[in-house]
This record gives sequence, C-alpha cells and structure tokens, in this order.
Amino acid sequence: MISLLFGLTACQTTITQNELDLQVSPLPEPEPLQEEISIPSEKRKVGVLLPLSGSQAALGQALRQATELSFFEHPAENLELVYKDTEGTSQGAAKAAQECLQENVEAILGPVFATEVKAIKPLVKARQLPVLSFSNDKSIAGQGVFVFGFSPQTQVQQILHYAAHQNIRRIAALVPKTPYGNTISQELKKVTAEKSMTLVGLIPYEGQGENLKTELDHLKQMSYDALFIPVGGEDLLNLFNNLNYYSFDHASAQLLGTTLWETKEVPPYLIGSWYPAPTPDTYTAFEDRFERIYGATPKRMASLGYDAVVALSLAIRETPDKRLDFKNFLNKGEFYGANGAFRLKEDGTVDRAYFIFKWKQHGPQPINSVFQSAF
Repeated sequence: MISLLFGLTACQTTITQNELDLQVSPLPEPEPLQEEISIPSEKRKVGVLLPLSGSQAALGQALRQATELSFFEHPAENLELVYKDTEGTSQGAAKAAQECLQENVEAILGPVFATEVKAIKPLVKARQLPVLSFSNDKSIAGQGVFVFGFSPQTQVQQILHYAAHQNIRRIAALVPKTPYGNTISQELKKVTAEKSMTLVGLIPYEGQGENLKTELDHLKQMSYDALFIPVGGEDLLNLFNNLNYYSFDHASAQLLGTTLWETKEVPPYLIGSWYPAPTPDTYTAFEDRFERIYGATPKRMASLGYDAVVALSLAIRETPDKRLDFKNFLNKGEFYGANGAFRLKEDGTVDRAYFIFKWKQHGPQPINSVFQSAF
C-alpha cells in the first residue's frame, strides 16, 4: 500500500499518494481495517517549487493542482511531493531550494521562471539533482536542468514550416520589446532564411499594444502574405483594436500566432488564423478532468506540471534501489502526458509533437500535425 500523509507549514505542503486519492475521488468512509495500512520505511522526496504567493500565485496554484492530479493518476511507491513557495522571485526560489536540500529530496519540479532556475542551479548542481523546470527559456537547459515550457523558438519553427508549405513567402511581424520578443525576433530571422522566405518587416513595439500609430503606419506600407503576432490575452486584443482602428484588412493576409492564442471563447478577429499547439485530444481530456475536480479551467501552462510528474513517476518506478539522477529521464522512449507525446533530451530540452490549428466559427480545429525530429 502507498501511505497517506499530509503536512502543512507556512511555506510547505507535503503530499503522498493516498491523500490525493481521497481528495480527487471521495468515497464513503469504510470500516477501519488496520491490516490494510502499511507505513513504508523510507519516503522518496521530490521538491516542487512554485509561486504559491505573490503576483503569480494563481499560476502556481494551477500548476500545483495539475501535479496533484498527475500524482494520483501515475502512482509511484513511496513518492512524496514536498511543495515550497518561491514567491515568484529568484531569492524565494533559492531559499525554497535550500530547504529542499535540507530535506534530502532526490529531484526538483519547477521553478517556473528562468531567473528562478538560474538562482537554484548552483545549489542543485553541487548535489547533482535533476531539475524539471516549467520555464520555456532554452538558454537555461542542460547541466541537470530540463526545460518543460513550450519553446517560443519551436513554435516559430512549426508555424513557419507549415506556412512555407502553403506557399506563403513574405512575412511581417509585430513583436513586443521584451526578452520574449527578442527571442521571437531572432528565431524569425533564422527560420525565414532557412525556408527561403522574406521577412519584409519586423516591427517592435513598446507596452501592451495600446498605442501603435507609428508602428502601424509602417506596417501599412509593406506588402506581405502573412502577419505574425506572438502575443496573447489582453495584449493581442489591444493589437487588434489598433489594427481595426486603422482599418487594416485582415482578409488580405494570413494571420499567424503561437500557443498563446488558445482560449475557450472564439475571438472574431482570429477566425481563419493559424497557430501551433500540442495535441488537442489528450489536452482536452486533461482539461475536462481538471475542471471536474477543481472547478476551474486550467491554463495550458498548468499542464506542464502534469507532464513533469508523468516523467518523474516512471523514473521513480524504474530506480527502486537508488537515487534519481539526470540520466534516469533519458532514453525512455516517449512519455505520454496532458500534451501528448514528449521526450526528454540530453541537452535539457523537451521534444513535443505539435499540431497546427485553424480558428473557425465554432473554435480551433487541428488542420495538420508537425512532428519534431525526435518523433
């Protein structure tokens, strides 16, 4: 039997398998049967570093719930998850990692942000602990760190690969003046050159797309087959409000986006547009289970927590007599999680199967699958 334990302090939650079983699937209380309860002699602890307070607490909570759901659905004997609050800061992450080391964890899931991962790297490297981070910054991958986040570079590669096969050759792009925007811009230059496409305009903008008269005047002077916009949410709405105000003809060019374009509601301005995202079937099933159990719709990023526990549980089961290390997550073939098939690579990156989606009146529909080299 897998034991039940729940401990709570100001900054930590410890969870083991049967507790989550009770949380997720409450059943009528049975008669106590002492002979069915076993207490394992030694727990295998894994730290989970999340922003459980501060401005990113909602994301941290969703990731925590996703890890709990996966923990229940992929049990591993004696596994114990130890949750620590990073507060969404590098200082908080370093403190949380140090506490995990004091509790002799075998691996760490998280943290979320690249600055946090950089802060804990020296600590975990000294102990040779594998880290399954939720960042999407490839520059921090390797040296014991996996990067589970949806890579901006990969998304640019996939959407332009599909566009090139549809005979789209001239690309314009509106990108924010942020580190994320800089990453997107560099990859756009690289991939358009590789695909013999022309990047006719790479237009950076300040803020959240509220006031773009100069930038959009510049865009109006260009001739392009597709307009690439890599932001989502409120920023994307602001951009389209500006485009509409200056009477842009959306029908004259194909709109291209990223996974950030995913939403439950159908935005009228995105009808006909294309964007890349992992497989729809497994994610929809994960989303349904999450909503049923927790009463809320998860953001796609929460699914990274689910997938990390899938990989962790298999590694734990396959190393019953030794501590985990980085290599235990390699050469396992394909893992299969909330986002479909994925594989962990020696350089710390994660290969995933992507689909190209098209927004239609009733929602996004997959129109093509694009597989990375590992598959």
